[in-house]
Amino acid sequence: MLDDDIIEESSSEWSSPILLVPKKSESSQKWRLVIDFRKLNENIVDDKFPLPNITNILDSLSGSIYFTHVDLQQGYYQVKLAPESRKYTAFSTSTGHYQLKRLPMGLNTSCSAFSSVMSIAMSGLAFQKCFIYLDDLITFGRSLATHNQNLIDVFERLRKVNLKLNPAKCQFLKKKILYLGHVVTADGIAPDPEKTKVLD
Repeated sequence: MLDDDIIEESSSEWSSPILLVPKKSESSQKWRLVIDFRKLNENIVDDKFPLPNITNILDSLSGSIYFTHVDLQQGYYQVKLAPESRKYTAFSTSTGHYQLKRLPMGLNTSCSAFSSVMSIAMSGLAFQKCFIYLDDLITFGRSLATHNQNLIDVFERLRKVNLKLNPAKCQFLKKKILYLGHVVTADGIAPDPEKTKVLD
């Protein structure tokens, strides 16, 4: 994280607990550093930037035939944290005391801050050429030509605002796609079968 410019050394008086958890979808045993911000969150006022309504997004996708799901590379970490706020994100390891330079997961303001950044970044494209829910971005089209133009416009905007993608997790030109816990096709929307197994 230090080499990736996500954290920096710190002399902050703040320190949140940390733990390592295994990454979900990794066959090799890779770990994710998780910072427990619960105590810090008790002292932060969230600005409550509104999240898009999932039902409205899914309804608006109906009738489209082609879909592309775009995954942002370490989404939150692409957003710089204000220098004066960094000291509050500090944590300690056996190698030293550090603080985040990028927007962390687990902070109660992170969702609102990230949504606000994405709303500004994709202004003029959201709800017309793509939908964004936090770091989940989908483009769509009722025709191949429309889909492709929408995708080009989204890519050009992402390049302009310097947001990077994770190509390995992107899904291009699909007629059936999983988005926000639902299977989306031209025929309609259905719950993700993996999520409903418990009910069977």
